[in-house]
Amino acid sequence: MKQQSRQPRPRGTGSVYKRGRVWWIRVCHGAKPESSGSVRKADAQDLLDKRLAEASVGRLMGPSPGRATYADLEAMLLADLRANRRRSADDVEKFRLPHLRAFFGDMPAKDITYDVVTGYVARRLVTASPSTVSYETKLLGRMFKIAYRAGKVDRVPAFPTVSIGDNARKGFCSPEEAELIIEHLPDHAGPVVRTMYLTGWRTGEILGLTWARVDFGEGMMRLDARHTKTGRPREFPFGQLPELAELLREQHQHTSTLARERGRVIPWVFHLDGEPLGSIRSAWRTAVKKAGLPGLRPHDLRRSAARNLVRAGVSEGVVMKLCGWRTRHMFDRYNVADKRDLVEGVGRLNDFLAARVRRTRAGER
Repeated sequence: MKQQSRQPRPRGTGSVYKRGRVWWIRVCHGAKPESSGSVRKADAQDLLDKRLAEASVGRLMGPSPGRATYADLEAMLLADLRANRRRSADDVEKFRLPHLRAFFGDMPAKDITYDVVTGYVARRLVTASPSTVSYETKLLGRMFKIAYRAGKVDRVPAFPTVSIGDNARKGFCSPEEAELIIEHLPDHAGPVVRTMYLTGWRTGEILGLTWARVDFGEGMMRLDARHTKTGRPREFPFGQLPELAELLREQHQHTSTLARERGRVIPWVFHLDGEPLGSIRSAWRTAVKKAGLPGLRPHDLRRSAARNLVRAGVSEGVVMKLCGWRTRHMFDRYNVADKRDLVEGVGRLNDFLAARVRRTRAGER
């Protein structure tokens, strides 16, 4: 068998050698050889220089590209989410990744192609909503981007687009409906729902609120950046809203009395006999059924608060700061006009036109 003629190069700069008539390269010891596809040595040298340049910015890391599996990519995604303190990390691990893992298993990353992902999408759409499948596909794409930057894969494949249409919820709750729901809630959940309806804050933000972040002197509720979904601090001047101020004072009095009886500090604003509330879902489901509003969700209170603020004449920029939206796109998804808004808008148009006609006729006289 004819010996391959290898060309010596300075240590650490890869190698160029001839196999048959074609020149091949190897970036480093242990790396997979790559054909230049050319019979000219100069072409192989150029290809090697290109690969070495890619390695210098982290795109190639020796033998890793081509050997990574889906499991490796998943682990890197979770590590990235936790390193950046993403609140979604637990949700992704418990509810999103199991579906991806069941399909891709230990499949080599190089085998996860457009066609394979399309097969996953088709299978998932049988049992899951388009928005859920779209999110899972984006997670897979995120895995590849992280792995690519780390040099674990040498490409980020194209993925199919999952059409989800207009999936923004349009549920609203009028003040009268909110009161009806609160009437059917247990004592510990009623103040929570009322606060959510008045502030537009998320359920987790309200349930996790502590007295240390309620300033009665200034009349301000505060959330630190680590307690918000957007990672930005937020304030709500409850002192300007007597209904909310009175609710918080009553809640503080109740908590102080209970703390003295139990002989311990109760840091939470909303609690059940001094213990933190993990959720109000069960109480909510029962209450909305009794109120005749079974399709309403707790998050619809956030949408309703946004609409109430806009109807009150509060500027959109201020609404976004009060409720905690970073982008106009997300705000628009919540500030959805319903039928009553449209009727009211046309009614205002009628009043405007009628007034113009009256002024015109008065001028003619």
